[in-house]
Amino acid sequence: MEDILRYILNHVFLPPKLPQKDDYDADLDAALCRLVYDAALEFAAFLSESQQGRWSTVSRMLRNMRDSAGVLDNHMLVTNILVLEIGGQSC
Repeated sequence: MEDILRYILNHVFLPPKLPQKDDYDADLDAALCRLVYDAALEFAAFLSESQQGRWSTVSRMLRNMRDSAGVLDNHMLVTNILVLEIGGQSC
């Protein structure tokens, strides 16, 4: 759990800096994507109805990121790219 929190702090809250080494970890990256997606869903409850419609575009993009994070399945990644609509959203 401590590793996940440190990864989230480094990638969300701390100012960007060049890494001293590659800190990529598929599991930690997937956890970060889940956290951001869950927060986006909770945030939508505070928006007006018209704003929620626009926010749903962001939520769909984050859901696709969450579903693709940590997955090394080329077929799934190609499928996600092929279903993109104009504007970079998928259905």
